[in-house]
Amino acid sequence: MSKHSKLAFGLFEDGHTIRLVQLLRDKGQFLLQGIDRVELDQALYHAQEMPAALQEYEKTSWEDSSGSSDKLKLDELEEEFTSELKLSPWDAMLASVDLKGGIIALNCNDEFLIKATEPLANNHAIKRYAKNYLTPDEYKLGDWQSSAVKFGSISQIWLHRGTNLLLEMIQDYRKKNRLQLFFQLADSNDLALTDYFRINHLNSEQRTMLIHLGQEYRKAFIFENGIWKNTLTLQITQREPDPDVIYSKLSLALDNANERDPERIVLCGELANSELAIYLHGQYASSTVEMLSFSELSIPTDKVGLYDSYYLAQYAIPIALACKALSQDDSRWTPSNFLPTRIMEGQKVFKIAWHGFIVLFMIFVVTFWATVSILKTNQLYREEKAKQRELNFTLQQRRKEAAEIQKIREDLENQEKNIEVLKTVLENKNPWSEVLNILNRNLAGKATSWLQSLKLENDRLTFNGLTTRRANVIGIS
Repeated sequence: MSKHSKLAFGLFEDGHTIRLVQLLRDKGQFLLQGIDRVELDQALYHAQEMPAALQEYEKTSWEDSSGSSDKLKLDELEEEFTSELKLSPWDAMLASVDLKGGIIALNCNDEFLIKATEPLANNHAIKRYAKNYLTPDEYKLGDWQSSAVKFGSISQIWLHRGTNLLLEMIQDYRKKNRLQLFFQLADSNDLALTDYFRINHLNSEQRTMLIHLGQEYRKAFIFENGIWKNTLTLQITQREPDPDVIYSKLSLALDNANERDPERIVLCGELANSELAIYLHGQYASSTVEMLSFSELSIPTDKVGLYDSYYLAQYAIPIALACKALSQDDSRWTPSNFLPTRIMEGQKVFKIAWHGFIVLFMIFVVTFWATVSILKTNQLYREEKAKQRELNFTLQQRRKEAAEIQKIREDLENQEKNIEVLKTVLENKNPWSEVLNILNRNLAGKATSWLQSLKLENDRLTFNGLTTRRANVIGIS
């Protein structure tokens, strides 16, 4: 599935609840395909044992927040299936939709976002900022992401630290079922909700306050002159607060931020209902109070009665996430994304158009030519190297022979010199008398040696003798 899919799934984690919205974009319209939710035994990020929150998703029943008291029993068919075939509510919700046929957009928990107030000009500044606010292990492992955010007219850098547990749950489901899923974005609740409201429902002529009241995510956003001006965190600790408690906390937040009352109040979230709208209208008499509408959504005719503004209000953020995932080419949306780099790099798809095949053919030709050329060069190199070895061997042999010839030449020269010396000594003398004198002297020093005969044949003197020592033969000779 490519990132330009027409089908998107928005998932929103808030306390004990995970909500799912399925949207289809067709000819510029957003078609609402389905809505679902699942309740966890423990809040995903606030569980005592975090691994248990990732592995045990059991639920007995849930009640429709639109006012219906009918409880849907998820274990009513328990007796008909064995324990091996039963699915957890979380797995059942994901199995009910075709996740592999679309793109997935999910939210980031607000508590794991760090919002830089000072400007960060480049990547080096962002890394220095991250080092100051992250633990050494988080920074070393790269378990953080940054994204540019435009808050009004001010550009900021937001960091997400740690693991996105909702993403890990989906990854566990993918691995368990061996699915190929495509994640489009992981975004902040603030950015997705305010972008969706600003693009589709904001009236720039009115000072507007958008209020989201979920299980844990409870905030108010101030818009003035069409610009997101301020964010107010509502310190509401009760799980299901009364309208008067919500009003008092809202008034306190406005006073602390020195913000005047809005002209228009828009409500959304799990706790937004008609009772709260009526109560706030009574307290802010000069303001209009309304539920967040979803007029840009096309709702199936058989669901129009069920999917009213009060019911859809609790799915505002997953709807916003799905719309943003399907509107990546729309510059009005903030280009923020806190998906881990390993996820985005791992799902990049390489596509080839018609001209790509020409490029590939040219690459093949060049590679083939280069390979053949290299092989021929290597073969020629091996042949030349073998010839060089043969020539080196021949050269060594010739050098040895030359050394032997030189030695013989030197011996001959020495012999010739000796002959010349002998000729000089024997000049004008009888050569045989000198020879006999030398022979006489040698024999005189060897008492046990006797000369028996002496004969001259063809200018050659030959003599025979006896000796008691073999060594005397060499000396006399």
